[in-house]
Amino acid sequence: MQLWNRNDSGSPSHAVDNTSGFDFILLEFLQPVELLSLTNSWTSGYSWVSVGAFAANPFAGGSVNWQQVANSAIQTASYKDTGINTPYVFANNSSIEGTGITSTFANYWLIGAYNPVFNGGNYGLGDNIKFASITTKTFVPDNTDTPVQVPEPGTIALFSLGLIGLLYRRRA
Repeated sequence: MQLWNRNDSGSPSHAVDNTSGFDFILLEFLQPVELLSLTNSWTSGYSWVSVGAFAANPFAGGSVNWQQVANSAIQTASYKDTGINTPYVFANNSSIEGTGITSTFANYWLIGAYNPVFNGGNYGLGDNIKFASITTKTFVPDNTDTPVQVPEPGTIALFSLGLIGLLYRRRA
């Protein structure tokens, strides 16, 4: 986990906010995961959140601006009124503008206070949030469409051996 916090000198300390720039938390996972929900433990002002899904670390190439970060995302979305002490389930809510992030799997997730470049909108700032938890779901590939070949001669030989064993046991 990495934290991008531009300015933490004001109140509240250690909150993710969009007061003097934009603060985000970058989460890295070994396998692709879907971001299902988040729970805020504290908010001040609005409780608007922006999220982005990424295949690679969007900051790995050096100095980038927020528009470049958003453009490199698999998907971005912003949500308003995410509340406090109750899981905010992304699938149950619509993004401020555009589509949400449901059914999106990624190795990197960027979560922070509302940032207008993540959804094309231009709304007010003043979000101060402390995240308590996030919930994810690991990507599991679907292999049900791939038939498995069973060699017929080996299966017949094994079945025949079983029958011979039953007949021998019955005679003994």
